[in-house]
Amino acid sequence: MGGAIALNLIHEIVRKTDAHAPHVNELGEEALEKGLRRINRKINNPEHRNLATLGADVASNTLYYAATATTAAAPLSGMVAGVATLLLPKYVGLNPAPVNASPKKKALTIGYYLAGAMICRYIFRKLDRKVN
Repeated sequence: MGGAIALNLIHEIVRKTDAHAPHVNELGEEALEKGLRRINRKINNPEHRNLATLGADVASNTLYYAATATTAAAPLSGMVAGVATLLLPKYVGLNPAPVNASPKKKALTIGYYLAGAMICRYIFRKLDRKVN
């Protein structure tokens, strides 16, 4: 969970301080809205939609990192997650522009997921040493 939270903190800080940063949150919100439409639901309040998206993002990244980023393969795990974030939107009917519109956005997107994986690995190793 530490890596997932770190990823989101990095993303939010950069997004709010750099006008040319990727907006991974927009992909999440679009996916959430698309899923809710399928069950005839909608979140009208933008703040609630953002919080729901953030919660789903932290939960899904926690599961992904727990399964992949606790080993020496953490860097590869982060790179795969970042590249998937760039490539998958167009295949699932989402607008890829928030992360794909420029080389900078692409690089930062991959960097976010790589950082999250490395932080997850670091935390896991520290906790593992304390237990053993």
